[in-house]
Formats: sequence, structure tokens, C-alpha cells
Amino acid sequence: MDASAPVKVKVLACSIFRDEIEALLKKPGLFLDLSYLDSILHLKPEILRRLMDERLTEMHADGSAVFILFGECHAFMDKDESRGWTGRSPGINCVEILLGSETYHRLRAEGDFFIIREWALRWKEVFRDGLGLNEANARSLMRESHSRLLYLDTGIKPPPLEMLEEFSAYVGLPYAIMGLTLEFLQKSLEEGIERLRGYGRA
Repeated sequence: MDASAPVKVKVLACSIFRDEIEALLKKPGLFLDLSYLDSILHLKPEILRRLMDERLTEMHADGSAVFILFGECHAFMDKDESRGWTGRSPGINCVEILLGSETYHRLRAEGDFFIIREWALRWKEVFRDGLGLNEANARSLMRESHSRLLYLDTGIKPPPLEMLEEFSAYVGLPYAIMGLTLEFLQKSLEEGIERLRGYGRA
């Protein structure tokens, strides 16, 4: 390896960002060597940890650095960040990565429960199957700390209104739709990749 040359950087991303990343890839000047892990693994942190470790090892086999586009989705994310050849996006979860820290914490403090398209489409799989919440339990739990559902609309695909209405009725909270740009996601990708380009230099 030429120690003075930047290394190749690959991206391991949560599938919750798939539509947004594919949209960014249509812009000139951005190319990503991508691999995804299913967002539902957020509910199975031990399995996520094992699969992420396996995928990172595979991606690094040719000497590439790997940028991890995930929130703090299992208890050992710090280990994944400390390998030298890896780096991770700032943000405790996918919503903070999309919204930026200031907006995320403000809306969270106001009682919003965030929904991204992939989980809106899979809300039954998440709430009923993954978390084991029936309608009564879901309503009790959600009303304790949330005032509404907030769907984050990145403008890539139309909001799944039927699913949002079903989810809203199930948990007993109204929903609203908030439009946002891909500014913070793109910045996270570009800055994270640039930081890793120096890995392996003398």
C-alpha cells in the first residue's frame, strides 16, 4: 500500500437510510461502496452486534476503512469505532443523524415520537411482533412520554398515509408530517469518509 495515498473507504449503513442514500448517489461527485444491515436488527442488539462484526471484517479484508452509518444500536458500538480503520456517524440514533442534534433534542423534549418511512411500513413487525405490544399496552406506554407521532418526510417517496393512520389509531396518538432535507445525512457521510481516508498513512 502507498502510505501517502488515501485508502478506500466503504460504508456499512442501516437499511433505514437506503432510500435517502440512493437519492444522494444520484448527485454528481458522490460514490459509495455500500453494504446494508436490516433496520429490524435494532430490536435484536446481540444479533446485530454479531452480524455487524462479521460484515466489518469482510469489508476490511482488502485493507479498506469502513464508515458505519448507524446510531448507538448495540452496547458495543464503541468497540466498532475504536479499530482505527472504522468511524461512525455522530448521533445516538438514525433520527438524530437525519435531523441534526439541535432539532432532534428540541422535538424529543416536546414529546414527539419519530417515525421514518421503513419503520412506518413495518410498524406491526416492530410494535406487535418485535416489542410484543398489544393495542392497550402500546397506548399506555406511548401516552406516558409522547404527545404525537412525527413522520420525517425526506421527500424521496410519498408518506405511507394508510400505515400512519393505522399506527396512530393503534397507539392512540395523532400524527404529523415534517419535511426535511438530506443535509445532515450527506454531511455525516462526506465528513466521516474524509476522516477515514487518512487511515494507514505513515
